[in-house]
Amino acid sequence: MGDRDDRGLLRGLFDRLMRRPAPWRGDRPMPQLSIFLTGKGDADLEEIIAPDTSDMPLFSLDAREVTDVRTVVDGAAVKLGQRTGPRGLPPIRFQLTAFVLLVMERKSAGKAEIPDMERALAANRPGRRGKSEEHPRGKDEDRPVVVWLDYLSRLLTGWVPAASLVAALAGQVITIVGWALSVAGAVVVAAGHAVLLARTHVRSSWFRRQLFHPRDSLERLSGYAHRLAKLPTEELELLLVNAFLEDLRQAYRRRRLFLWPAWARAYYCTLYLRDVSGAERPPFLSRLHTVRRRVARWDPLLVVTSGPERADLLPSVRMVRLSADTQPGEEPYRDWLHQARHRHGPSYLVVDGVDADVTQAPALPPPRLGHKRVRAYWTVMAALLIVPLLASGAYIWTTDRTYCQTPDVLLDQGECIGISDGGHVFHQRLARPIGIIEAENAKAVASGRHVEIAYIGPLTGSPQALLAGSHGELFGVAAYQQAYNASTSSRPKLRILLANPGRAFRRAVAVARQVVERLEGGAPIVGVIGMAQSRVGNQEAIAVLNAAGLPVVVTVGTADDLAVHRRVPAPYFFRMAADNERQAKASAAWIRAGSGDLPQARTVALMEDVSEGDLYSTGLAADFAAAFGDVTRLQYTGGEQLRTQVKRACDHELIYYTGRGDDFATFVEGLNEGCSQARTHHVLASDDVTKYVQDNQQQLGEHPNMRLHYVTLAWDRAWESPWAGEGRGGTAQLAKILALIGSDRQPSTLHAMLAHDAALALGLAVGSAYGGTDALPDKGTVLYGLGTLGTQYGTTGVIEFTRGREPHESTDKPVMLVQVPKRAVGEPGEQVLVGLCGRLTELTPPRSACPDAGLREGEETPA
Repeated sequence: MGDRDDRGLLRGLFDRLMRRPAPWRGDRPMPQLSIFLTGKGDADLEEIIAPDTSDMPLFSLDAREVTDVRTVVDGAAVKLGQRTGPRGLPPIRFQLTAFVLLVMERKSAGKAEIPDMERALAANRPGRRGKSEEHPRGKDEDRPVVVWLDYLSRLLTGWVPAASLVAALAGQVITIVGWALSVAGAVVVAAGHAVLLARTHVRSSWFRRQLFHPRDSLERLSGYAHRLAKLPTEELELLLVNAFLEDLRQAYRRRRLFLWPAWARAYYCTLYLRDVSGAERPPFLSRLHTVRRRVARWDPLLVVTSGPERADLLPSVRMVRLSADTQPGEEPYRDWLHQARHRHGPSYLVVDGVDADVTQAPALPPPRLGHKRVRAYWTVMAALLIVPLLASGAYIWTTDRTYCQTPDVLLDQGECIGISDGGHVFHQRLARPIGIIEAENAKAVASGRHVEIAYIGPLTGSPQALLAGSHGELFGVAAYQQAYNASTSSRPKLRILLANPGRAFRRAVAVARQVVERLEGGAPIVGVIGMAQSRVGNQEAIAVLNAAGLPVVVTVGTADDLAVHRRVPAPYFFRMAADNERQAKASAAWIRAGSGDLPQARTVALMEDVSEGDLYSTGLAADFAAAFGDVTRLQYTGGEQLRTQVKRACDHELIYYTGRGDDFATFVEGLNEGCSQARTHHVLASDDVTKYVQDNQQQLGEHPNMRLHYVTLAWDRAWESPWAGEGRGGTAQLAKILALIGSDRQPSTLHAMLAHDAALALGLAVGSAYGGTDALPDKGTVLYGLGTLGTQYGTTGVIEFTRGREPHESTDKPVMLVQVPKRAVGEPGEQVLVGLCGRLTELTPPRSACPDAGLREGEETPA
């Protein structure tokens, strides 16, 4: 054949045909390549087709030994279904082919009835694959868990990035926990998707769409198999070849949403029929030609034949012949590629005149493209899993914790958490008092000499009742700061730091540590006020502040053990309001005496909130049970449980509600729904409902069958009572607070009064610590000033930390009983003070106001 290098020609041709184009390029059509040999003897071209058979998906067989289509396809499915090529890619699974082969096996065995088919299909379903006596041709790769893990690894590359993207887009409204849950949800969905794919017997939708005896839409699979078994063998063979090609298409299909192993398959499958020299054309080639002509779709199968030249192998369709002098890069080869590119279907490429001794030429080095693509495949897969997770997680984390336009204020779960000097408005509702504090802070800094007090209270979030408390506390602090800084004395001015721990004080410990860091950085912080709720987090926050030597003056935190963390009392803890034990004893005395319209109840239903981390209700309930005796404690967590427990409390003479004011509306709804409308239900509520009652007193007074009394720790109208004494010590200070609040009904005056007095106590301590020198008072001197404050009077009554039951419990703090009178709908009415234990001024209330003698005398009697 002239000077043509047959081995080089064939090797270059096979390399071009078998090598799959890069992922960003389209697949080439696959021809039937016929190699016509000259000379004596047979040539086995397998080592030229695939020099390294471990890397090439190749099935080779002698055409003289195989005459039927079923044997060819079965052998090809077994060989090509093995793990070939570089390690790391799963084998091709011939599910469709296996179904048609099963039908042909049943037909040959004479067991093609529907019951026979059902048993055969059940025995060969994906969950029973793998090596066994029943399935000796099974593979370990067909075990269900292996198949499932294979599909899971593919599907994660789509579901995990999708979940990461959704989480990133929702970064402003979800937390890092929400991100983790979304990723976990993606893994669960991918696992379910993988189970669905791994247990799919056949792609039934394909059998309904394909051309050769399609399956009816409502036809059962066993019935379809039975119908196929009745077909002539030639028809079944066409379906078998069609299914075989479809399985290959699925294995080589580059999916867009998920990273399928098809992206890493570097070589097309090759079926080599050697020594095609019989009298008749092999049936497999005839069926393949018919299927490719009728289906006209691309498939990744290169069919190679070798043997003597024969015309019946070359139908007159898209056939290009490479002559003796043709090289792979020359015109006839490019002409075939051009023809084959325009449409799918059967095409033929012929190399004639090849010497039968071509296999004796020196071997060529095998290509190694497959290893690179597999490494790239797993690199991309790892990137699709890791990069979106890291990127979205980092984004959520930084979004969840980013600065709120102020260096010491971070965005945390949608709330701005941290410390501001008034320059940051945490909530628009609080803009007015924060503006006043910011202006006073500017004056303090401008004076050149100032000390700082940190206020810790929830300035963002919900519920609104808690924000109403902080709203009032800010007005109280602002009123005292204005009065203090307006003084012309040489004492240092006050600068107020606003520290927001978030809703329900969830970041109280972190904010306390921020305060300590500022102190250690040289800030002139002399004390802390606030901590208006009795929560476990506040216990630890107080311990952190005390460990740094900072005195903490708590406003409305009344739990008895609020100052105890891990059984260690806080030494620099000062409480402005009466504690739970004092409130419980006063409440028990008022019930026994029948103060106001309270019944002299013998048994009391006690509503107790046992929510995790909340110390208030459980402590108050325990103190009341100890003080009163005969109580029925009805515990609840959340609104639904509260409604249920209210029904159980209806028949008692009195219901004592010790829960949070935020839940009192639910309590009233439960009483309306679950209690008899034919009798009057007497309710006594603890101090946390004060703000709710003040905002809803008209509706509560008009309630048809509920009579409400509530306990409060501060009340602006208490100064109008004759029990207040002649001095009226707090009225001038109270007038300043009310002037700042104006007509705004949102702030809680109770919180405003207690916060004012907490700031007053620290301000007086600063004044007493100032010695007239240039040195500023520090935390130590202010702490000493608090301990030696003596008797002072504020808007909430007496302030004295030297004579209390505990060293830093303010002595004789007032506890008041207020009655909401019954009124007709639309009728105006005022709340009435019907009980007072403790002193507003120097005057001790009479027995009629405080039936407990121990509380009247300023010393609490044993329970």
